Amino acid sequence: MSDSEQRAAWKLTARRGRSAIPTNTQNSERSPSKLARLFRPNPLPSSSPPEPSSPETADLSSRRNAVILDVDPEQLRQLRPPSITSSTGSISTSRFSLVLPPSPPPDSLKYSFQPLAGQHDLLSRSGSKRFLSKKFRGPPTRLFSLRRKQRSVSYESALDGEPLDGEEGELIDDEACFIDAFKTRGMDLLRKLPDELSIYILLCLDMPEILSCLRVSRHWNRIASDHQIWRGFYYRAGFSIDARAAQEAQAHAQQIALQSAHQSMGSPSAPSISTPPSSPMARLAYYLPSYPASLRTSRSTTSSNPDGEAHLRRASAASNWSATSFNGNITRTGNLHGLAPLSLDWRMLYKTRLLISSRLSSPSYTPALIKLLGHKDAVYCVEYDASTDTVITGSRDRTICVWSIRGGNTGNKPRLTMTLQGHLASVLCLQFDQTGCLVSGSSDATVIVWDLNAKPHERTKEVLRKHKGGVLDIKMDTKWIVSCSKDTTVCVWDRNTLALRRTLVAHDGPVNAIGIQDDRVASVSGDGKMILWDIISGEKLRMFEGHERGLACVVYKGDMLISGSNDKKIKVWDARTGECVKTLSGHEHLVRSLSFDPGTMQLVSGSYDRSIRVWDVRSGKVLREFPHVHGSHIFDVVFCVSKIISASHDNQVIVMDFATDLDTTLFA
Repeated sequence: MSDSEQRAAWKLTARRGRSAIPTNTQNSERSPSKLARLFRPNPLPSSSPPEPSSPETADLSSRRNAVILDVDPEQLRQLRPPSITSSTGSISTSRFSLVLPPSPPPDSLKYSFQPLAGQHDLLSRSGSKRFLSKKFRGPPTRLFSLRRKQRSVSYESALDGEPLDGEEGELIDDEACFIDAFKTRGMDLLRKLPDELSIYILLCLDMPEILSCLRVSRHWNRIASDHQIWRGFYYRAGFSIDARAAQEAQAHAQQIALQSAHQSMGSPSAPSISTPPSSPMARLAYYLPSYPASLRTSRSTTSSNPDGEAHLRRASAASNWSATSFNGNITRTGNLHGLAPLSLDWRMLYKTRLLISSRLSSPSYTPALIKLLGHKDAVYCVEYDASTDTVITGSRDRTICVWSIRGGNTGNKPRLTMTLQGHLASVLCLQFDQTGCLVSGSSDATVIVWDLNAKPHERTKEVLRKHKGGVLDIKMDTKWIVSCSKDTTVCVWDRNTLALRRTLVAHDGPVNAIGIQDDRVASVSGDGKMILWDIISGEKLRMFEGHERGLACVVYKGDMLISGSNDKKIKVWDARTGECVKTLSGHEHLVRSLSFDPGTMQLVSGSYDRSIRVWDVRSGKVLREFPHVHGSHIFDVVFCVSKIISASHDNQVIVMDFATDLDTTLFA
């Protein structure tokens, strides 16, 4: 055999642990069973001690420690390659090691073979290790080293993890599969992608996944903390932002940053700046949803620029943003009115808003109470402006009071900043928006339009006379002023010209309350009917019937109509189909007033039973009840983010504040 053939045979033998030279099957006795052949010990030299038992009589279980080797010592001596032959003719056995399967403890079984050129026995195995089983015990490891020149058989490092042949328990020698013994490491995908694309991917995740991403690494934490991701969570939760307050805060922060930059450069003073919304510096990138000005949760400033309004309407159609319907779906409604700066700390805003919601529904949290004492008789109506912390109340004492409660929860007493007198009878209803326009209705059958920004003697802007009975409710938006009366009629006035545009007649009893949205009006009456009207045409679009007694209040937002009745029930209606989708029961007397947040789907109701209840409209369950807040009937209630304000027959206005230690200036 030539040297090249010997070298090839040696490599094949070293890899597979068995002889590559064909043996004479006629002269050698082989068992027909491969398993018996593997567990048959090789003959020992004459100098070795006799074998304890013969192969024919030995128990098979006692031979499981036999060497899995099919190479005779003489053949192994012939197969040594010349390149590794030492000067003494010995074979360097350090290049390979053949290991026996472990034997049961505690005895150590040694099987000696004919020594090679003065070397010690090649094979020796202690029984202290676990016994190999056919079941795969762990991740497989490679049998050979990576460097091809030094490749050698090594079973020591893979003793507990090698795959076994299912038929005979033999170690599988797969030269085409090398599995790393170390733990496989994946690729950090976000680190290889641009930040913009990484943020876009994370925007598709829910809150639990984002919280997990925050713990992966510093890079993942930085990406998962981006304002755009948390702004998405904020709006997905149904929360809203006061656009005007947000833009003012953004401009103020930019001005402070610019002044600091000028001061650091040695400039004595920095010019005052006003960053336009289109400036790249502002990073304004998100349109806000808007509801009509008549809705109590609306805190936006209406633009007086027709071109700006048209632009926002086009943006609204492009973005397809709208209010929430009764079943939680997004439906098209309203215009977009502003931009929310991306540079706000949206993660902190989201956490603060969640904390307020949890306090609102947690019986263990006691809100701070602020009492407004100033009216001399029953208080029928109340309005609240969150941006200025202003409360406006109307009373049977014929006055309208304007209160400032800013700092009231920190120990400062509420201040009565303005008192309006003009009605000749009880003030039954009022509506206010951020432009300073206030409309009020009275038992004297008049509607007065006030300008709170004018001088004291010029605040009465107009007195509207049309009704023949007391004005029970009034609402307004950017186009219309709508009033309802005991005379069973609904009057629609043009807000710009203050001219009467339409009178709606269909009810058989006093119209107690109205709701307005876009060019539609919903009216409820003591006759037990609720009617949806089209203002432009004056037509009656739909009639809702389901209450057992007369209706006292209504809320109209999105595709939802919510009504309260003298039958002690609250019903939720689909304005598109007229179907009653849910009935809320729990009050023990007439439901007098409702206030609804369409984003969070939370409803606050006030009743003659002297209690205030917070409802989850989706489930129809009561989140929390405040019994006996007042000492008498509750006439009106307002819910805005962190405050519930109620007016009662006991001459008091009570403010329950759930965010005494939190900053809520940006919330709407």
